[in-house]
Amino acid sequence: MFGRMLLARCGALLGLCLVIVGCGGSPPKPSTVPVTGTVTYKGQPVEGAAVNFYVDGSPAPSSATTDASGKFALSSFGDKEGAPIGSATVTVTKIQGGAGADPDNPGASASAGEPKNSLPDKYASSR
Repeated sequence: MFGRMLLARCGALLGLCLVIVGCGGSPPKPSTVPVTGTVTYKGQPVEGAAVNFYVDGSPAPSSATTDASGKFALSSFGDKEGAPIGSATVTVTKIQGGAGADPDNPGASASAGEPKNSLPDKYASSR
């Protein structure tokens, strides 16, 4: 009799532990929709620009890098195509290392080790 009660209590305790462990997972990722576009500046496509969509309520931004024709397709959470549905703040930057001249501004050069955004700062602001 005592053995059955102990076995029943251990079984109940084990079941409770499994429930608690199962509840500790990460929250589900929101569903996404495809988002594509083209980045141009002064009428020309911008290659290598970082595009970020900060969707209200999403735990991380959706992001992409533009190709040679300025085109991008967002992805989210590292494994999902698109972006969550909702209002978003969009930023676009093209950071270049400071080791050489800016191809968009041949007369200017950056100091070594000093990265520079070759697009106007207003496109980089998330506010």
